[in-house]
Amino acid sequence: MVRTIGVVDGDRRVAKLIEDALRKEGHYVRQFENPSRAYMNHEDIDMFVSEVNNFRSYRGMSGLGLTEKLNEEEREIPVMILTEKIANDVAQDTAIFAGWDAGVASYLIKPVPFNPRELCIFVQRIFESLDYVGEEVDVLDDIWEV
Repeated sequence: MVRTIGVVDGDRRVAKLIEDALRKEGHYVRQFENPSRAYMNHEDIDMFVSEVNNFRSYRGMSGLGLTEKLNEEEREIPVMILTEKIANDVAQDTAIFAGWDAGVASYLIKPVPFNPRELCIFVQRIFESLDYVGEEVDVLDDIWEV
């Protein structure tokens, strides 16, 4: 199934790399310059891949803020957060747990150079888990109709 994925990353080179990798997997891709614009235009998006660090102060919305806003909505739109490796392991763990607390679907630390194959595998797994949950709900709906 073809999905539409929103990419939010302030580094145009990284955003293009992500877009190219996802398009090769057969997805439609829309790029957004910041999380606020992504949120304002998320109606046709099935998932977001959002960098977190560049947007902490942009109108008060970060990649985690985008995740929290989307989680308030009825339709489930998963967000994969991307970030650079932080030198301090405690700070890295704190950032990762903040992501999980915000409800991110996955958290990927960008190595240098960036590995687009790993990203595509994470995206595939997230969509597979959503499809599986959807199938389980359909089965339960059928049972309740009996």
